Amino acid sequence: MSINFIARTEAPLVSDYRDPTKIFRPSEAHDVRLTDMRSVRSELDLETHGFILVDDPRTIPDALDEEWMREDYDSSMQNLTKTFVADADMVFPLVLYLRVSPNSSESVLRKKSRTAGVQPGLSAHVDFTSNSVWARVRQAQKAGTIPDIRYKRAAVYQTWRVLSDPPHDFPLAVTDHRSTRPGQFLPLQNILEEPEAEEKLNETGLVVFSDYDWYYFSDMQRDELLVFKGYDTENGDGRNVFHSSFENTACRERLSPRISVETRCMALWE
Repeated sequence: MSINFIARTEAPLVSDYRDPTKIFRPSEAHDVRLTDMRSVRSELDLETHGFILVDDPRTIPDALDEEWMREDYDSSMQNLTKTFVADADMVFPLVLYLRVSPNSSESVLRKKSRTAGVQPGLSAHVDFTSNSVWARVRQAQKAGTIPDIRYKRAAVYQTWRVLSDPPHDFPLAVTDHRSTRPGQFLPLQNILEEPEAEEKLNETGLVVFSDYDWYYFSDMQRDELLVFKGYDTENGDGRNVFHSSFENTACRERLSPRISVETRCMALWE
């Protein structure tokens, strides 16, 4: 199975959403070792490995209800995150995305909203860097979402759930954060259309190929939740859960276009 990685370059990596011609992120595909972890899911620990699969049965509307996702689901994932970081002084939501396979119906892909129409990310990456984590904290403080005090630690926890039936055309793969080291990803500056977007707020990291193992959970169901640690300032750039969608070319069954919902919450320690 192959995953896309960023090619090493001295030039700055940029995705300018105001001008699609100003995108520079050269990629290269590499074959990787990909292991199905479903049979050993009970042995995984969030702090040790960086990711876990949990049973999370809840009523989910059959229709893609944006209001329910933004209000009810987002807050429920915030409460779930609190159970993983009981010692944190605060947990607050950052963003929610509905991701839709390019093989899905055009009517779904045409939806333009804060939560809908984002396609699966087909390159190895981390969604945060040290710059963007602390920029998010400053943004939340300016907005009055959290107290304007100094925090010693910030960590992002991400949840991922499928809303379509398995087997999926683009599953999600992750790495064990113990296998990652500093210098394995390059910063990508995402320039958004909003002029008030703070510098470094939307910086992510694109992963350079290295010989580490990738893991996934086959045939995920709607009542299962993949939880992983997106970034922890306590570890810095040296211990991250890299992740990427991949094309499920090994499955000989008829594949279902993936629809999934992803949330990101930040935990803070004073």
